[in-house]
Amino acid sequence: MEDYSKPLTKQCMKKILEQMENSIYKIKGKDKKFGIAFFSKIKIRKIIIPIILTNYRIIDEQYIQNNNGIEIQINNKLKKIRFNDRRFKYINKEYDLTVIEIKESKKIKINFFDIDEAVYLNNSEMLYNKESIYIMHNNNENEISISLGKIKYLNTSEIICFSNKIKNDNISPIFNLSNNKLIGILKSNSKYYIKGLFLKLIINEFINLYKANHKMKNEIDILVKVEKKDINKEIYFLNKEYSDYNKNHYVKQNDYYNLKELNEFNTELSINGKIYKYKKYFNPDKEGEYKIKLRFDFNLTNCAFMFNECINIIELNLCYFKTKYITNMHCMFFGCVNLKKLNFSSFNTKNVINMSYMFCSCTKLINLDLSFFNTENVTDMNSMFKECCKLEYINLISFDTKNVKDMNCMFNNCNNLKNLDLSTFDTKNVTNMRYLFAGCNKLKSLDLSNFNTKNVTDMSHMIMCDILINLDLSSFDTKNVKDMSDMFYHCKNINNLDLSSFDTKNVTNMSCMFEGCNNLNSLSLSSFDTRNVIKMTSMFEESYNLISLNLSSFNTKNVTSLGWMFKECHNLISLNLSSFDTQNVEIMESMFNNCKSLINLNLSSFNTKNVTSMGWMFYNCINIINLDLSSFDTKNVTDMSYMFYHCEKLNELNISTFCTKNVTDMSGMFSDCFNLNSLNLSSFDTFNVKTMEYMFYNCKKLNNLNLSSFNITNVVDAEKIFCGCSKHIINDNYSKFNKFNKYTLY
Repeated sequence: MEDYSKPLTKQCMKKILEQMENSIYKIKGKDKKFGIAFFSKIKIRKIIIPIILTNYRIIDEQYIQNNNGIEIQINNKLKKIRFNDRRFKYINKEYDLTVIEIKESKKIKINFFDIDEAVYLNNSEMLYNKESIYIMHNNNENEISISLGKIKYLNTSEIICFSNKIKNDNISPIFNLSNNKLIGILKSNSKYYIKGLFLKLIINEFINLYKANHKMKNEIDILVKVEKKDINKEIYFLNKEYSDYNKNHYVKQNDYYNLKELNEFNTELSINGKIYKYKKYFNPDKEGEYKIKLRFDFNLTNCAFMFNECINIIELNLCYFKTKYITNMHCMFFGCVNLKKLNFSSFNTKNVINMSYMFCSCTKLINLDLSFFNTENVTDMNSMFKECCKLEYINLISFDTKNVKDMNCMFNNCNNLKNLDLSTFDTKNVTNMRYLFAGCNKLKSLDLSNFNTKNVTDMSHMIMCDILINLDLSSFDTKNVKDMSDMFYHCKNINNLDLSSFDTKNVTNMSCMFEGCNNLNSLSLSSFDTRNVIKMTSMFEESYNLISLNLSSFNTKNVTSLGWMFKECHNLISLNLSSFDTQNVEIMESMFNNCKSLINLNLSSFNTKNVTSMGWMFYNCINIINLDLSSFDTKNVTDMSYMFYHCEKLNELNISTFCTKNVTDMSGMFSDCFNLNSLNLSSFDTFNVKTMEYMFYNCKKLNNLNLSSFNITNVVDAEKIFCGCSKHIINDNYSKFNKFNKYTLY
């Protein structure tokens, strides 16, 4: 027999152990305790029997009868196993072992080892006459149907053949039960059969053998910094359990399921070299840096929230962390605000689908080299680098984004990035580009010529880069875009924007679209189709250098808000709004606020029947000479505060048609209108007005002021209402306000 014996090679041993890893499963049994289960197949008297082996103390007959099933942990998920027959027999309690027969079906298969011939010595056979066991590999994720059976006690004269279907000359691993050693491999065409007692294996001894021979395949090195304020507090180096808020709002329970496994099975933890019973936090007794090593021997499939808000971590080494089976990295490093160094160059991300919020709020990371990332299956990159405010460099050259649908906030507030190479990005399936580059305030140029935007529906807040100078959007297809609000917000340095290719027929929101574009001199929007736009709030606000705007093509029939639309357009000389249909507009607040260069403004076409706010509407329009507001219907307006403030060149203002019955605020309404000679307010109904402070402040040339209709019953504040007015104006109207202290009125 010795002539045929050869030892296992290291390669063969390694291969066997790798496959054994996935043969071991957790089983939830009596008293909800967890034990170990093995899936296998044996052949007895030419009958192949698929089986589960487990500890009889975990599952007993009474438990099975009461619950009609057990739960098996398969691929980190609990699966209910139901029994077709409640008869349950222990094979051998003396050896602490239970064998359960499984019924195979099309969906339920017990797989054999697949050992390549190249990993063992050519022509080698291992023969022996000791007791042995053969453990098989199983990747089943389906519910398992079981019928209970009994395998008779075998005496030493009976033959057990371990397999007849294993690939490559029917290779089987052999375990010697006398010393619990993995001693070799067997070809089933050997001259000798194996004699032994299969059922004498003590399962716990095999677990020890497995652990002794198997190096834990996952290691994570963590450097944690503990400050004085942290002493004797719980310091987390993995995420906390999800809170009720997270559970109810945005966190799925299964996002945490994998991580809970780290508490249960086959895990080793050491802190500064000292091994502790594993838990997700420790209580340091002194300040300083702590080196933590976490080791575990099963593969995670879901790493969502793994290091979520672990604010004490300053370094992470994940080079020995196996990510082959991971599909979810959502929020993996979210909120690691002190993380400075991240070594994960061995990451296998081929199967990852979700990378959303992965590095979000890692506020101290400076460099990220992701050139080794395989993102071919990723569909979600939402907020992936959001709030990485110190990030200076990201290498994304290997990114395959062909399946990505969501890039919302992907680089939002990466305000230290100076360069961003997106030349490899395929965006044909992306639907959301909201906040994509918002806050990237050190980017001077951005090449998006390769961007395919045909499926994008949201471009709101997309650019928003303070010092961006050059931006070519000629390739953009915007036919499906619905939201362009804040798209170029605070692009202070862009002096030219060619949007002639933009198709805006489906856009509903253009609020703040060009707000803060300080250097734009001109803007051609003749191609804009605004038929479906509802909001134009602050559309051109703070576009200081705009001299002219041709809005003749604008269709505003569905617009409800024009508030702040031209606010701070200091250099705008003229505006032709004769085509504006304002019948549905509700907000006109600050619409022309600080349009200092406007001389004439024809609003005769305006329909204001639904407007509720006109406060600050013509605030500081210092060069307007004439305002014809005879068409204004103000019956629903509640706010007229500072409406004509500092319109210093207005000589006259006819607002006799104004209906003010619903107005509550008239503070500062005519303040600093230096050249107004007269005001006829006899039609004003002020019963609901609460504040009139500074209403006629500094109206120096006002000679005629008729306030006979004023009812100040509900006015609570009239401070400085006549301050700066002539004495006869004060004396003529003081009696109307005699409920106030005379000296507060001027």
